Amino acid sequence: MNIGRISDLISNETCFEMIRENRWPDGIVRCPHCDSENIKKNGHDNVQVDCQ
Repeated sequence: MNIGRISDLISNETCFEMIRENRWPDGIVRCPHCDSENIKKNGHDNVQVDCQ
C-alpha cells in the first residue's frame, strides 16, 4: 500500500479519501463478512464529518 507523503494526510478529508481508495480500489464497497455488494451505510460521525 502506497499512502504517499505524510504532508498529504494532514486534512481528515484527504486521509479518509486515501484510505477509501486503498481499501476499495475498484470503488465497490463490499461486506467484509459475506463479500456482498448489497450493503447499507449506517454510520455517522458528527465530529469528523468526512468519516462514515
